[in-house]
Amino acid sequence: MSGGAVMDENFQAGLVAFAVDEDLETAARIFNQINSDSPRYAEAQYFLGHIAFQNEDFLTAENAYKNALSADN
Repeated sequence: MSGGAVMDENFQAGLVAFAVDEDLETAARIFNQINSDSPRYAEAQYFLGHIAFQNEDFLTAENAYKNALSADN
């Protein structure tokens, strides 16, 4: 399996943890594993920002949203 396919599977697992299971801790752990070389990086950063915001960690949320906006993909 190619690295891109693994990253896509990780992203999908993060979405399931976030949206279906409502397990923010697991979702954050999965999204944090997606590096800036991945085409899913900006989306992962967006969700990390959303998770941090829900946890009232506003500085982390701001940084994640900035990473999402500045991603080159």
